[in-house]
Amino acid sequence: MYETIKKEVLDLLGAYPSTKKKIALLRYELEHPQQIDTNALIESLTFSHGDGESVRMPSHISNKTMFIAMNYQEAAHKIEHEALDDISSRLYALEYQVNKLHHCVSLLEDRHQAIITLFFFERKTWDEITDTLGLAYRTARKLKEAAIDELVAMYAFTK
Repeated sequence: MYETIKKEVLDLLGAYPSTKKKIALLRYELEHPQQIDTNALIESLTFSHGDGESVRMPSHISNKTMFIAMNYQEAAHKIEHEALDDISSRLYALEYQVNKLHHCVSLLEDRHQAIITLFFFERKTWDEITDTLGLAYRTARKLKEAAIDELVAMYAFTK
């Protein structure tokens, strides 16, 4: 079980930058939803004839055409709402992952927190990390492994 959770934690840490991008993209989609232009479709259905000829006078609109147009409008709204629900669900799941990861990292000892943040969140090189923290390479690597072990223990506890 430990190895499974360790793989999960390492996957979360490794995917952190792409997860943050996905969150930003989903948030954009949620704030700027793509809408189906039902009015244009309804207008084209209203003034078209089944044989391809168009522009009949509005007084000759069949009940079937209006029924189809209204059904389409309802279906379009349903599709839009389902799409927004899907985006919201995906966004919530990703934000939950990132927030939990941030919370667990915040519970780590300061040096462990710094190593995880620099290595996984900020994608710094080992040279940059050792310079920033004033540590030897070997010490920094040991701190990273210890921090990962602590994170795995936290994730194991919550399972």
